[in-house]
Amino acid sequence: MSTKEICAVLRQLQKGGVDTVTLLGGEPTLRKDFTDIVSAAEQLGLYVSVNSNLIDFRSLYAVCQNAALKNIVVSLDGIEAQSHDKMRGKGSFAKTMNNLRALTRHKRYLDGDLTVDMTFVLTAANRPETPKLAAFAAEHGFRTINFKTLQYNDRAEKNKDTLAITGRDLLDALVEFYVGCLMREGSRFNMYIPPALGEYLAQATGTPCETITDEACGGTSVYSYVDLLGNNFPCPAMSFEENENINVSRRIDRLNLAINSFEDVHKTSVFKGFDTSIKRGHRKSFLAPCNTCVFLETCSPCTNEIIRGSKSGAVAECLAVQQAGNDRAPGITSRIFRRNPDDQPSPT
Repeated sequence: MSTKEICAVLRQLQKGGVDTVTLLGGEPTLRKDFTDIVSAAEQLGLYVSVNSNLIDFRSLYAVCQNAALKNIVVSLDGIEAQSHDKMRGKGSFAKTMNNLRALTRHKRYLDGDLTVDMTFVLTAANRPETPKLAAFAAEHGFRTINFKTLQYNDRAEKNKDTLAITGRDLLDALVEFYVGCLMREGSRFNMYIPPALGEYLAQATGTPCETITDEACGGTSVYSYVDLLGNNFPCPAMSFEENENINVSRRIDRLNLAINSFEDVHKTSVFKGFDTSIKRGHRKSFLAPCNTCVFLETCSPCTNEIIRGSKSGAVAECLAVQQAGNDRAPGITSRIFRRNPDDQPSPT
């Protein structure tokens, strides 16, 4: 999209009642009009969050004084040079950390008007670092750790054999991170904990799990996604950046916010159908091990694999509980995964 088109999209988002926009990548700060986009959001009264690798900090630092910029999320593939640089290239970790130090010396950060979070995607390359994450975040000024397991798309799919963590190893990593955060006073974290994993964490650690995530997706009233063409979708998995369907690799007039109102786009069958699908829950029956889980009716996991076109998928955290949960939580597998897989919602 051109600068003009992006500004048109921002206007429609503001008219539609959106209060915060998150600029994603790639690396959004590499756009030559990045500062213009943030300024346009400020003029509309929108708050801005930016996801960045902090490798090239110049344009982002230039807008740190802008009141619209409220949050920066730093993507780290490791908290040590060896693991991070394996994914980002030699020298990347040093550049990111140097720029992070400059960011946390900025007046707006020191005044508490600008927050900095980190996103950490668990892989085999950074697996040994999970017990250290909470301490690292506190030492370097991160407000919140967004802790995620691997989604197999793009680069991750191509390197699945070397990056994947499954079974007992995945469960141990999740426990180490979870306990590390609980034990550090003031630690904040976002971690997807479906009910099956919550039961496992409670039994394995002897501590009640109070952060269970029944809904990984809150539907279109909570979140929507605008792709690089201006198309507005209920889910990123529908966009041309992530979906292999040729029908979404172009500008779709009826869904495009550069030429339509937010209200009109959200009245389309795409949005109505998405919310209906979440309510009926039919996609999750194609995920392992959801179709055998006693929480099938109440849990709403992310179904992006199915939306992207796969005939089946998996919730990695729950699959690990099914495969290896009994090792540290005896009896949990038979207690949770005892539903008849044929007794599932209709896919209509």
